[in-house]
Amino acid sequence: MWAENMINKFEKFADALCRDDASADYWYDEGIIEAQDMLEKFLPEDWDRLRQIIKNKPDEWKKRVIYCFDGENTEKQIEIVFDLMDTEDKELFEGCIDTLRCLINEDNRDKIKNMPQIECVHKYLPKENGIMKMIYLDFFKKIL
Repeated sequence: MWAENMINKFEKFADALCRDDASADYWYDEGIIEAQDMLEKFLPEDWDRLRQIIKNKPDEWKKRVIYCFDGENTEKQIEIVFDLMDTEDKELFEGCIDTLRCLINEDNRDKIKNMPQIECVHKYLPKENGIMKMIYLDFFKKIL
């Protein structure tokens, strides 16, 4: 019962903070901390349920949730990020790359590097210099 309550609580919290009238500043200033606290309490079943429900959420919801990932449950977080990489939303795709970049470690580097989704990352490498190009280059440096 605990697992169901935690995922339900998280979903309601994220839903409320992703409404049109919700402040994006609040999410990034304070909401993310509360969301990360909830994610830390997730059981494997909660992660499985999040992986199911996130697919049907708006892109903004997805972006905010993956921004909360901090590597506490790296394997589950990586699975969710890879699921979301198949998107037409450039900002969501870039958020996935940035999140993966933060989740890469010695234990999962090869798994990430060999995932089929990584092949498409090269085509999205920004042509212009800027923060996203630095993020992509750092991502590639970490998986090589």
